[in-house]
Amino acid sequence: MKLPVYLETQRLTRAAFAAQVKAHPVTVTKWCTGALLPSWGNMARIREATRGAVTAADFDHAPHGDIATDANETHEGASNTADEVAA
Repeated sequence: MKLPVYLETQRLTRAAFAAQVKAHPVTVTKWCTGALLPSWGNMARIREATRGAVTAADFDHAPHGDIATDANETHEGASNTADEVAA
C-alpha cells in the first residue's frame, strides 16, 4: 500500500506519522509525493509503524537514480539515519 493511502485510511496526518517514525514532517511529505525515497533505516521504521502495510516495494524507484534518498537529509530536531535513532 502506498504511504499516502495508508495515512488516509488510518486518518493519520503526515506530522503524526513523522513522530511515529522519528522523521521530520517535511521528509514524510517528500516520501508521499515521491520526491524522496526513504533510507533503509527509515524504511524499516515505516514498515514497523504500518505493521507491514507499507514496504519498500510500495515506493517508486527511479531507474537511473533520479530520486534522492533521505540518508543524508536532516532537519532540525529529527534524525534520518539509522545510527542517529535511539534504540
